[in-house]
Amino acid sequence: MSQMRYRILLVEDDIVDRQAFELMVRRENLYYRYKLATSLSQAREILESQDFDLVVTDYLLGDGTGFEVMKLLEKTPVIFTTGAGDEETAVKAMKSGACDYLIKDIQKKYLHVLPVVISNAIKNKTASERLERTHRQNKQILEAIPVILIGIGSNYRVSHWNKAAEKAFGISQESVKGRPFLDCPIQWDWNKIAGFFSDYSRQNQTLVLENIHYRTTDNRMGSLTIRLSPFSDNSKSVSGFLLLAEDISNQKILQNQVKEAQKMRSIGQLAAGIVDEINIPAQKMSKDAGRVDKLIEKISSLCSENGHVRNGEFSRFKRKQASFEQAFEPRKNLRRISRYCALIKAAIKSLTGNIEHFRKVVQSMKELAHSREHREELVDINKAINSTVRLCRSYWKQWCDVVTDFDSELPKIPGIPGDIHQIILNLLLNAADAIADKNEGGRKGLIRIRTLKHDSEIQIQVCDNGSGISEPISARIFEPFFSTKKPGNNFGQGLAICESLVDKIGGMITLESKTGLGSTFTVHLRAKNASFDSNKNRKTKVTRRITRGDS
Repeated sequence: MSQMRYRILLVEDDIVDRQAFELMVRRENLYYRYKLATSLSQAREILESQDFDLVVTDYLLGDGTGFEVMKLLEKTPVIFTTGAGDEETAVKAMKSGACDYLIKDIQKKYLHVLPVVISNAIKNKTASERLERTHRQNKQILEAIPVILIGIGSNYRVSHWNKAAEKAFGISQESVKGRPFLDCPIQWDWNKIAGFFSDYSRQNQTLVLENIHYRTTDNRMGSLTIRLSPFSDNSKSVSGFLLLAEDISNQKILQNQVKEAQKMRSIGQLAAGIVDEINIPAQKMSKDAGRVDKLIEKISSLCSENGHVRNGEFSRFKRKQASFEQAFEPRKNLRRISRYCALIKAAIKSLTGNIEHFRKVVQSMKELAHSREHREELVDINKAINSTVRLCRSYWKQWCDVVTDFDSELPKIPGIPGDIHQIILNLLLNAADAIADKNEGGRKGLIRIRTLKHDSEIQIQVCDNGSGISEPISARIFEPFFSTKKPGNNFGQGLAICESLVDKIGGMITLESKTGLGSTFTVHLRAKNASFDSNKNRKTKVTRRITRGDS
């Protein structure tokens, strides 16, 4: 492997020193490609046309000094040589940017160490350039990161502020660098951010803060997910923090759109159910009304005949020697009238029942319409379940029966009615689908919906005897867009929305499942003025408890 040749410029006005340098290069067989300059002006001329890895310059030159040579150079390392007793000048040269200095002696012994000094200086320059290049690349990488990146020193002052942060907050790096982070003019919830740092000081680990609202440069409201991570120096002590903030505004919009699509799907299913719940009773009512009309016509006809008998027709029949049956026809007509009246009573009872069914459907529709108002109020869980079960009856009635078991003393809970209806509807449809998958073409399954109050919480249990959920699937059952159904049959959002809505109102959802035997989803909600343990991490609010079918 060939040794690298160093490009060196020697600026020396003393001919003896120049010759001694050339002799040393030849004797030591050094791989130097060197140029000699005898004055400042000659050095200037050479440096204008050529680049060097290193410059060795004497202090005193015929037309200037070594300090003036140094001014001609930017990044090229310089070794300063001075006469004996001139150490003060050498120190001054080091402070001015020289990488090293040598004291010239009469015996020229300084030339023995010059190759080592040159080699070290060039190696240091190479390492410095590599470090600078790495630093520049790292800076470019940090600037190219599309998420907000803010470096914070151990003194809580801003050390880095990337382009994404400038774009998101409309604040330049120059205006905040070195400034206390908590004094930066970012328009977001500073109470939560300050609490974030407070939590970090207690936990000393990476923390995540979700759904932080901030105001964008175009005066819109956006949402951020923030992660605060410590970084350490060589002594493993925390030397600062890295704050990463991802703008999830578009993601939130997309999630809301998907949720609305899921809701529209649910509303479509409810609408189909409402059509059946109204159309079938309407047909029955029309049929009953027709029967009543015909029966009334018959009764009217019979009453007309009886009237003729009372007006002398009976004696006329007798004079004409009417048969015994003809003589007592009015009595038969009375029995017919009695039977027709019984039929009319049954038809009216059927009409009344269908009208009551209409009333309940309309009432459920009104409750559903009211639940779409995004306003928090006290919600009657039992009533919400009844309305939802009634309106989506056409969806589940071909696959299963639904049985409810309500706690009559169940208190109302604070929440948005539409969210409660959506939770119940999604769990009910999920249970019906599980039964349909298992019992396709077979006997009906059963869904049991139960409410109860346990200590300070309210539970809604939705049990089915469907296909159950295997352990691998159960680990992903609440993931957005995850579905075991055929493409096009489901958005994969039903249970994910349930999890989100339950978490939104401060509850949790648990799952017990036996493969092949069925599943039970239990929604745990806080009763009025009650709360869950606030010290629990949000991630633990949704748990899945799986029981294998062969256990």
